[in-house]
Amino acid sequence: DASLRDVTIETKRERVGAGIEITTESPWSYSFDVRRDDKEGSKRGGGAYYFRAAQLVEPVDYTTDEIDASVVYNWNKWQASVNYYASAFSNNDESLTWENAFNPIVPGADEGQLAMPPDNEFQQLTLSAAYDFNARNHLSGEFAAGRMKQDEKLLQATVNPLLVVPALPAETADAEIETTNARLKFVSLPTDKFRLTASYLYDERDNKTEQLLYDWVTTDAFLNAQRSNLPYSYTRSSLAFKGDYEYTRGTRLGVGLERDKRERTFQEVEETDENTLWGTVSVRNIENLFVELKLAFSEREASSYEAVPEISPPQNPLMRKYNMADRDRQSLKLYTNYTPDPYYSFGVGFEAAYNDYDNSALGLTESSDSAIDLSLIHI
Repeated sequence: DASLRDVTIETKRERVGAGIEITTESPWSYSFDVRRDDKEGSKRGGGAYYFRAAQLVEPVDYTTDEIDASVVYNWNKWQASVNYYASAFSNNDESLTWENAFNPIVPGADEGQLAMPPDNEFQQLTLSAAYDFNARNHLSGEFAAGRMKQDEKLLQATVNPLLVVPALPAETADAEIETTNARLKFVSLPTDKFRLTASYLYDERDNKTEQLLYDWVTTDAFLNAQRSNLPYSYTRSSLAFKGDYEYTRGTRLGVGLERDKRERTFQEVEETDENTLWGTVSVRNIENLFVELKLAFSEREASSYEAVPEISPPQNPLMRKYNMADRDRQSLKLYTNYTPDPYYSFGVGFEAAYNDYDNSALGLTESSDSAIDLSLIHI
């Protein structure tokens, strides 16, 4: 108790930025922005020694630099843009070392060490375009390619001088991830009352970090068998169709179908497919009042569930992680909004859902949740 003392936990952020925007009489326009964020202070942390743990104060000394540049073309039925974004994060503290707050159980375990958030960078190039075929048909799309990189020097497995640990397999993880995002959307109004929408989304995270074997130490006390880093990757594609019809003035009926497919690496389930059917009724023909009801039914099917061999100890073969397990879901959403005058708006929302994980023997087998949202907006 004599070693405990009060510490003020606080952080301070400062931002400075500059930008320029150029608009000409031609269809072309340009913009360029730069920003720097400096964040200093301290935050809560923790360190463990075998069965004991202590609260720590972690230093915060971060700098983030961002660049955002774009070129936009807007003429007649075409709108297009090219955008480049870059972010560089720097941490002036590479690691945190602290004294063991307890009597060491293992000789030499007098200190511990943690790595702090590493320096890293992210770059992304985005191309987007939209075309109006006519007043009733519109097509838009976007494609983005990005890369994340981190090559901070790795810390040794322990600071215990009495533990003999083999050398690291590499000086840095040389971590690199490539991202690909795409979106395509088509909107058509066959009649004044009927609207159709079709959309496609693609999201890919390709982790190119090399997989290596590492020796690792438990709380600077015990050397364990080697483990491998798992460069997780995933791909998600989503296809959706929606139609809504103005049944009467101020009343619209809608129906939609969505298909969501996800593929993963180094996880228990390689692939999941989820189909969702939903319908909506919205009413706006009551003065200053808007009401919308949505009902949805979805079914998610997963491929065979296999324990990841690189993870030790292995998972119980009967266990199912709920976010990758087979699931049937029914949900209801009700939202109302009342606007007595142009300056005030009141909103009330209610959501409820029931989930049935019918093929899960252990783990989450069923769940229900509900939420109420109240809002008041003054302009």
